[in-house]
Amino acid sequence: MMKIIAALLMFIPVLSLANDDMYPEVPCERKVVINDRITRIVLPMTPFRGVNLIFPFKMNDDEVVYSISSDSLWETAQAKGTNVIPITFSEFDVSRWNTVHDLSIGYKDEYVFSIALTAKKVGHCTNVVFILSEKEKKRIEEKEKKDYLEKLDREYKKKLEALDLEASKRVLISLGEVVRSSPNKTRINEEQSLEQENGDEFVVYVRDIKRYGKFNTVSFDLELDTAYSDQVVYIRDIKLFNLKDGKRQGRAIDGVVKYDKKMKGDTSQELMLSTLDALSDTDLVLVVETDKGDVEVVW
Repeated sequence: MMKIIAALLMFIPVLSLANDDMYPEVPCERKVVINDRITRIVLPMTPFRGVNLIFPFKMNDDEVVYSISSDSLWETAQAKGTNVIPITFSEFDVSRWNTVHDLSIGYKDEYVFSIALTAKKVGHCTNVVFILSEKEKKRIEEKEKKDYLEKLDREYKKKLEALDLEASKRVLISLGEVVRSSPNKTRINEEQSLEQENGDEFVVYVRDIKRYGKFNTVSFDLELDTAYSDQVVYIRDIKLFNLKDGKRQGRAIDGVVKYDKKMKGDTSQELMLSTLDALSDTDLVLVVETDKGDVEVVW
């Protein structure tokens, strides 16, 4: 029994040597740090072995440009959306040792990989892994953030433009309805004024209410009656309120009116307040706020 065990122990080294001869070395890995826009490396290759260029990003065909100074020894395969570009020998003979060809790979107008391919007996490494430096990682993150914010801004502007277009269409539809309809008119003919000690008088005269379906208007005039044309009244705001028992009800009616804020002496304005709120014939007050005081016209 001991003789059999001894014989087996003598045979194990022979098996180990046989395995070493049967299997080549495991393909090695070489790491290259990307620090700048152009990355330059020398890439020794042993015929007829191949090299995988492994990048930190996927490379679509329309984003990559390949250029090699000669295809007499090497050929490259496209990444086709992966992050790997294989390089292999197309042919070789002993007269081509130490031959150098230049391979350039451009990615997205952001990176250029300048590679000197050289036929060598030693130094071959099957996997060349490109990794981003911390500086490049930060730069890419900032660029992606900027691109994302710009994309959001473009989308926001498009939505605003679409909303503006839709609003314009609605205005045109409403305008068409107003033009076609005959307004329901209520005459008001109420006036109120603000008199100053020097005799100047600021007058607010409400003419009428017109109703075009859901669209309603209040027409009124502003007049500054003064003996001196250099006198000025500044209008701060114009509001319309509902009244109940002679008191204003809540906030002002939601309406719009366009007016000149500065009024000189002996001038007037014909104005119109427009609203989508329903307006009654009575129990309303138009308030014109000025730097000289407020004027309220009640009806």
